[in-house]
Amino acid sequence: MTFTRTPYAEAVARARRQTRALKATAAAAAALGFVVLLWLLLGGGGGR
Repeated sequence: MTFTRTPYAEAVARARRQTRALKATAAAAAALGFVVLLWLLLGGGGGR
């Protein structure tokens, strides 16, 4: 078992920031995937 001297409120705030960053990254990846999918479906793949 380990203990920390980090105040609880600071740890909670850090966890919330990490969660927001993770959600933002996931949303950006999903948006990029959607754009690539549309690009491929609409003929932007360069196929002849």
